[in-house]
Amino acid sequence: MEKLEPYIFGGTIYKVTSLNFLPVAISKLLESDPEYIGVDLEWKPDFNSGDNNPIEIIQLSTGTIYFN
Repeated sequence: MEKLEPYIFGGTIYKVTSLNFLPVAISKLLESDPEYIGVDLEWKPDFNSGDNNPIEIIQLSTGTIYFN
């Protein structure tokens, strides 16, 4: 099996604490003219039928900028 080498992120990291900042985050992502945009959504698991837990964390990233 091939060994994975660690990746060290050398870009800018922003901590976002309000949805009001989302338009700014999206604008900054698009201004960086990314080849790709990574999206990660996290929420509490739904254990019971009818559960519908909301998204708690949204992470957006390119090779040079990261929002958490």
